[in-house]
Amino acid sequence: MNLEILTKIGLTASEIKTYEALIDLKFASPAEISTKTGLTRPNSYQILSKLEAIGLVNKSPNSKKITYQISSPEKLVQLFEEEEARISKTQSDFKNLIVEFISKIDLSLSKPVIKFTDENQESVRKLFLEFLDGTAGKQIYSFLNRSDDGSFTDWMDTVFIPERIKRNIPLKSIITDREDLDRYVQTSPAEMREVRYIKMPQFPKGTYIGISDYKVAIVNLTKNAENTGILIDHPFVAETMKALFNLCWNS
Repeated sequence: MNLEILTKIGLTASEIKTYEALIDLKFASPAEISTKTGLTRPNSYQILSKLEAIGLVNKSPNSKKITYQISSPEKLVQLFEEEEARISKTQSDFKNLIVEFISKIDLSLSKPVIKFTDENQESVRKLFLEFLDGTAGKQIYSFLNRSDDGSFTDWMDTVFIPERIKRNIPLKSIITDREDLDRYVQTSPAEMREVRYIKMPQFPKGTYIGISDYKVAIVNLTKNAENTGILIDHPFVAETMKALFNLCWNS
């Protein structure tokens, strides 16, 4: 009989050996158990006392010498059920701990992933498209001044905006220059875009700030300058920028 499964309820190898010996002997004294198992007599006394305490063996009351016998197998079933409940609670407690731990490290201990572009348009265009990754079907936000963006206007109209629409990404955009609103960017349900003009004379010309749930993209689109950009991947940074956007949007 293989009783190794009894380790699942916390029995040691010596305790299992003693329990198995008592199954074979039916009734036995500690001395007889010691002979059967090869364990010392003091060890046998200690083990039998523990097995009695957890209900797996009974001490015979009607014998001139101390003898033990196996108790009802139902006690084994009870012990396994108790261990199963304990493991289930431990797993539940562990999952709750992990959720709490993740919620704390996301906003406090994790470091932002920051990516800089090379100083060329191709690198900046790749950053624009990377900003859209992971945002399919989710709202994004932007501050935009396109008045001095040069050739980026055509690329955004023919590549970036269609790609955003293809990924089903709605946009709320704050335009900081009236000329942009008249020439380029207006509210368009077909292009999943809602626009508001807010006069910000201090906002740099040719600048785009994009905000998603986890990322913030800041790009310089200025004509006749080295186009550069930065992509910050961190939920706390994104949530902070989103709060600033909503403050402006609702003002």
